[in-house]
Amino acid sequence: MADFLLGYADNFSNVNNHYSSQAVVPTFTAGKQVYRALYFNDTWRTTNALSLNLGLRYELQGPWSERHNRLSYFDPGATSYINQFLPAGSSPVMGDAFLISPGARNNLPLATDNMSPRLGIAYSLSSSTVVRSGYGILWIPDYMSYGGWNPSI
Repeated sequence: MADFLLGYADNFSNVNNHYSSQAVVPTFTAGKQVYRALYFNDTWRTTNALSLNLGLRYELQGPWSERHNRLSYFDPGATSYINQFLPAGSSPVMGDAFLISPGARNNLPLATDNMSPRLGIAYSLSSSTVVRSGYGILWIPDYMSYGGWNPSI
């Protein structure tokens, strides 16, 4: 544990770790994320010049899961394992990391309330000029990883 906290947890060679200070993830994870969404919309031509487009999107973005239950999570309300090593009368240390329980497969709750309304308006000023506007809400999960993604390419 001390080697890991110092950044020496590479496990290829204990001598090499102490001299090169390497810390890597020892195994690859078999991660998966399931994303489901439904979208309904309709367009109404209210007058010859005005059209409305109304829609609703329901997104069910599943959290990351791992085939072999190797995900962990941090519980800030749990009593830390370190407390058993503290001197008597010390203030308790709160928060500890845990592996997910077998069968759970993920460490985040499923968000089921991601309703995203859409609104579009088109108004024809003349036969050759149309003014359009739109509004929509979208959900981007805060637990996504964009490793290797370069928006400038």
